[in-house]
Amino acid sequence: MTNKLPKTDDMSNIYNQCYCAAKELIEISKLKKGNVFIVGCSTSEVCNSKIGTSSNMEVAKLIFNGIYLATKEKGLYLAVQCCEHLNRALVVERDAVGGEGVNVVPQIKAGGALATTAYQSFSDPVVVESILVRLAELKSWLWHIFVSVFCVTLQRVLNTPPPRGGGA
Repeated sequence: MTNKLPKTDDMSNIYNQCYCAAKELIEISKLKKGNVFIVGCSTSEVCNSKIGTSSNMEVAKLIFNGIYLATKEKGLYLAVQCCEHLNRALVVERDAVGGEGVNVVPQIKAGGALATTAYQSFSDPVVVESILVRLAELKSWLWHIFVSVFCVTLQRVLNTPPPRGGGA
């Protein structure tokens, strides 16, 4: 297995780009305190490799820390999608789901680097198959969001410069 790391200057931008992208997405989607922000990401793809072939904990930590800061600033919960080896389950703080999850701990090759980083970083992590969330626009409806529906591919984000302030 060849681990193709991004160039050094790309590595130094990953955190900032993930933070900026998450912050912009949070603002555009008008998420409110207590909402859940769900992310799925292949660090292999970020490292320009085929999905699932070059998981990278260093890259995962940069991605996680950037996104996690943006969610914490807005009082949101972050949920991170595991890979197909764990049926795309979600790693989230127990407070976000108010209960028990499945009995599993993500690992780099069974869950993925980002899910493993989330599990190691949260104060009280739990892995769940799905999450019930209340959508802001439909305040009286509860929607069951299946794991495979919300998947943000960060590869596209990391290949574009961070947004700059001001108008067009």
